[in-house]
Amino acid sequence: MDLWTLYTAFHEAHSLYYIALNMTTDPELLHTIRSSIEGSRTDTKMIEDFLLKEGVPLPLTNAEKPLSNPDSVPEGVKLTDDEIANLISVKIAASITFCAQAMIKTVRTDVGLMLFSLQVHLMEIASPP
Repeated sequence: MDLWTLYTAFHEAHSLYYIALNMTTDPELLHTIRSSIEGSRTDTKMIEDFLLKEGVPLPLTNAEKPLSNPDSVPEGVKLTDDEIANLISVKIAASITFCAQAMIKTVRTDVGLMLFSLQVHLMEIASPP
């Protein structure tokens, strides 16, 4: 159940990351967002493969957002760079906490190790360069 929820949350994060890509021109923030997307895709694929192998039906997920010009987003709608950074930080922190909570509940060693691996990867993304 927790892996299914995490899979859904990671797909939700993908939407957030693509929305953020469409709202910023800051090079450092763009690098962080792209790194987050790359890492999250890898982690999501690992969970997806596991769930499918176990015969668990996957939830419906959002389609990827198309890229657009950040300058064309109206000011009343556009998130600031600080808002984007905070959203990503909170999303990653919540995912790290969720992995820890799921890890202590699991009785399967393979699932526990997967959750630990995901948690470590999230902490690597969250750590400063």
